[in-house]
Amino acid sequence: MISNNNRMNDETYHQIRQRKVRYVKDAWHAVQQWRDLFENGYYEINGNIVYPNCNQAALKVGIPLRTLQMYHKTFKYCFIFSNRNISKSIQIDRFLNQKMGRLYKFIQQHKKQFAKEQKQEKEVEQEQEQVAWDNMIIEADDQFSVKIEQDDQHKHQQNYK
Repeated sequence: MISNNNRMNDETYHQIRQRKVRYVKDAWHAVQQWRDLFENGYYEINGNIVYPNCNQAALKVGIPLRTLQMYHKTFKYCFIFSNRNISKSIQIDRFLNQKMGRLYKFIQQHKKQFAKEQKQEKEVEQEQEQVAWDNMIIEADDQFSVKIEQDDQHKHQQNYK
């Protein structure tokens, strides 16, 4: 005879059992569900609202926390890349019916390009800062030279009086 407690543990195990999310649409849905549980909580049967931590929300969704975090990070990269108009921008809609591996590969290719563009932007920024400093120094030199000339003219005028 199976006790209610063992049946409960069995059902819980099957509910929580790690499910493999292979497609982007499944991962997207799982991340949305996980974030929603974590940020907004959920209602228990008795009407109390429960705000789970990240790990508890992951257990509720049925996917390991690290996997959900990896999916979330991947989708953040997609958002960053699409906002920066890198290449043809990564549009999640384009990948919904494809496996996550294909999206990972696409992002890895664009991460290199993104890093390269960031490095170029940083170099341009540093160059602009250097030009600004050089201009300030030149301006200060010019002002100093004008001041010296004015002082020399003033001294010269006083010597002739």
